[in-house]
Amino acid sequence: MNTNDTIVAAATPYGRGGIAVVRMSGKMSMEIVEKISILNNPLKDRRPTNADLVDGEKNKFDSSLVTYFKNPSSYTGDDVIEISCHGSPAIVNTIIELCCKHGARIADPGEFTRRAFLNGKIDLIQAEAVAGLINSNSTSCADLNQRILSGELSGRFGKIKNDIVEGLSFSEFELDISEDETAPGSGKHVLKKLSSAHRELVSLLNSYQEGRMINKGATVAITGKPNVGKSTLYNALLNENRAIVNESPGTTRDTLEAFFTLGGIAINLVDTAGIRECLDEVEKEGIERAQKTVAAADIVLHVVDNDTDSKTNHRNSLFVRNKIDLALNTMPDNNNGRISVSAKTGAGVDNLKKKIIKTIGLAGSSSHNIYITTQRQKVAVEEAVCCLKNAIDLLSNETLELELVSLEAREALSSIDGLLGKTTSEDILNTVFSGFCVGK
Repeated sequence: MNTNDTIVAAATPYGRGGIAVVRMSGKMSMEIVEKISILNNPLKDRRPTNADLVDGEKNKFDSSLVTYFKNPSSYTGDDVIEISCHGSPAIVNTIIELCCKHGARIADPGEFTRRAFLNGKIDLIQAEAVAGLINSNSTSCADLNQRILSGELSGRFGKIKNDIVEGLSFSEFELDISEDETAPGSGKHVLKKLSSAHRELVSLLNSYQEGRMINKGATVAITGKPNVGKSTLYNALLNENRAIVNESPGTTRDTLEAFFTLGGIAINLVDTAGIRECLDEVEKEGIERAQKTVAAADIVLHVVDNDTDSKTNHRNSLFVRNKIDLALNTMPDNNNGRISVSAKTGAGVDNLKKKIIKTIGLAGSSSHNIYITTQRQKVAVEEAVCCLKNAIDLLSNETLELELVSLEAREALSSIDGLLGKTTSEDILNTVFSGFCVGK
C-alpha cells in the first residue's frame, strides 16, 4: 500500500438514490478534479462549488457540488475532494473511472481512515470507533462509538499511560542514582502510580462484556423442548411472523436469527431447535447447533409449558412459562422464578421484554460509562494488567528488585502503546482496517 498515491472511492452505499458522494484523497486530488469538471468558481477550503462533470471529450454527464478539504485539516490529513453527484451507479462509476484515468487508484477497504490514523488525525481506538459507528444498529451503540471517537476512551488510556510512565521514571531514576542498594521507601511512589494504573485497567477490563454487547448487540437464545412455543415466542418478541409455527414436533431444524432494538440495545434474537432425543440426522444437526448457540448466548430464554421442566446450566437464564392462555388457573409473574406469558395472545410479552433489559443490565448506563469494545482492546488490557500485577507483587517483596519492576512496567507501557496504535504491527493494522467499507 503506497500512502503517496491519490485514492478514490464511493463514500455512499452502492445503489440508486437522490445523491451519491465520491471521495478522493491525495496530492493529485485538486489536479484530477479540475480535469474531470468545469468549476463555476475556484476551489476554496470547505466551500462547496457547483461544477459540471465532463468526460474525456468535455461532454457534460452530470451536475455536481465539489467540496475541497485542504490538508492537514481534512479527514485523512491529506487534500480531500468530495464530489456530490446524482445517485446513479452509472454516474458514480464514470467519476471513479475518470479519476483513475487521470492518476488516482481505487481505495482499499478502510484506506481513508487508515490514512487519518497514519497522519495522526486519530489513534487506533478512535479508528475502531469509526467502524463501530458506521455499523451501529442501536442508539446506544452509536452514542458509545461517538464518544470513543471524540477521544473519551483514548483520554482514559492516556491518564493510565501517564501513571505508568511516572512510576517507571521514578524506578529508573532510583536505579541510576543508587550505587549498591535502593533507599528505604523507594518503592512507595512507584507502587502508588502502578497501582493506580492497575485499578483503572481492571475497571476497563471488567467493562468489556457490556461494551461488547452495546457494540455488537446482546445475543438472546430461545431454547426448550419441542412444542413449548419457542417459535411463537420468537415471532411475538419480534412482533412479526418470521418463524414457521406448527404443532408437529421438530418444525425448527436450524437456528433463526433476527435483530431488533430493545431499550436502545440491539438484540440478536435466536430461535433454536427443540432439545430432545431423536434419530433424524437433520434434526440432530439442528439440536447440536442449538446447544452451541445457547452456550455462547448472553441470555437464554428457557421456555417451558409446565412446572417440571426447569433444567438449564446457562449462567444467565430466564425461565419463561408459556401457554398461560391454556391454563385453568394462570400463575402470577415470577412464580418460582418464572415469567408467565402467552406467546400466542401476547399476554406477558411486554413484561418479558422488561426482564430481558434488566438482565442485560445496560439500560441507561451507556450514556455515562465508557467501555472497551473489541477483542483487540481486551487482549491488550489483559496483557497490561498482568504485567502491572507482576510489578506490584515485586514491589511487595522484602528484597526490592527495581530492575524487574521496570521491565514489567515497560511491558505494560508497550501494551498500552500498541492499543493506541503507537507501536502496532502491519498485520494488526491490516486486520483493523480490512473490515471497513471501501469509501471510509
